[in-house]
Amino acid sequence: GFNQQRYYIHRHIVGKGQVKQARLVSFTPSIRQQWLSSFAKVTPKLKNGDLLLALLFGDKSQISEVRWQQLRQTGTGHLIAISGLHLSVVFGLVFICCFGLLTRFRFGQLLLAKIHCQYGLFPLYASLTLATTMAWVYAYMAGYSVSTQRALIMLVLLVLLSLLKQHHSLWQRLMYALAGVLLFDPFSMLSAGFWLSFVALGIILRFLD
Repeated sequence: GFNQQRYYIHRHIVGKGQVKQARLVSFTPSIRQQWLSSFAKVTPKLKNGDLLLALLFGDKSQISEVRWQQLRQTGTGHLIAISGLHLSVVFGLVFICCFGLLTRFRFGQLLLAKIHCQYGLFPLYASLTLATTMAWVYAYMAGYSVSTQRALIMLVLLVLLSLLKQHHSLWQRLMYALAGVLLFDPFSMLSAGFWLSFVALGIILRFLD
């Protein structure tokens, strides 16, 4: 059956309470909350605004029951949950655009010449750095859910190992990612998503090896 205590622990919820009477003294929303509040006012006017809100900020509050039914029937409901797929798409798009700009277009070549930089590995390092930063920003916008944290740690480890020119097998990198996730968030091992993610990756690597 459902283990409520384990569910709360892996989400870092240490207690529950009920507010019977209170008065708001001050409220300073985070940058993410400000963006979310502003965007949430616009999305109802857009055709697929509910999906955009869910994909950008991880907020599924505007998705109607009819829409959920459509997602379940088409088997695309998992695409709404921000995970490694979304971070990889953001990382890949930013990396391709940045690397192409620095190596293929005249603007990038002039920029490299202005900073007195030879082609070398600078475009690669700059593209990896920018792509990782944008993936981090996207993870922040999505609310740093457990699955997002796990995917971000794995992505950062992959980039660091590549930049340090450490040649490891795919299985070793998977173990490093596993250790990094547990070091950053030990309670994540209590969630089903933790085991599903790493088992799924293990199965993929088994058939690729």
